[in-house]
Amino acid sequence: MLTKIGTGEIIVILLIALFIVGPERLPKLAKSVGKAIAGFKRYMNDVTDELKESSEEFKDISSEVDKVRKDVTDTIRTAGSDIMDDKPAKGKAAKAKQGAAKAAGAKVEAQKADAQDESAPQTTAETAAEEDVKPEKTDASSGAAAM
Repeated sequence: MLTKIGTGEIIVILLIALFIVGPERLPKLAKSVGKAIAGFKRYMNDVTDELKESSEEFKDISSEVDKVRKDVTDTIRTAGSDIMDDKPAKGKAAKAKQGAAKAAGAKVEAQKADAQDESAPQTTAETAAEEDVKPEKTDASSGAAAM
C-alpha cells in the first residue's frame, strides 16, 4: 500500500532532486513530472469510468439472465405439473380406449365367425339335424338338399 506523503517528505524529495538535477533543469523536470501525474490521473479516471460502465452493463445483463432463468424455471414447473396432472387422466382414458378396442375387436371376430359359418357348406348330418329329417346329400354350391 502507498502511504501518504506529508509536507516534510515532499521538501526532502525536492532537495534531493535539486542536488541531482541542478537548478537549471529542475523547473523542466517538475513540469514533466506534473504532466505525467496528470496523464496518469486521466488514465485512471478513464479506466474507472469504463469499469463502472461495464459493471452497470453486467448488472443489466445479470438481471436479464435472472429474469430468463426465472421464466424458464416457471415454465418447466408448470409443464411438469401439467404433465403430472394429465398422466392419470390419460392413463384412464388409454385404458378405456383399449377396453373399447378389445370389445370392438371381439365383435368383429364374432361377425367374421358368423359370416364363415353362413358361407360354409353344411354337411348332411347338420342339415338333417336342423330340419329333423333323414340325411340327404346337399349341393355344395347352393347349400340346398338335392331331390
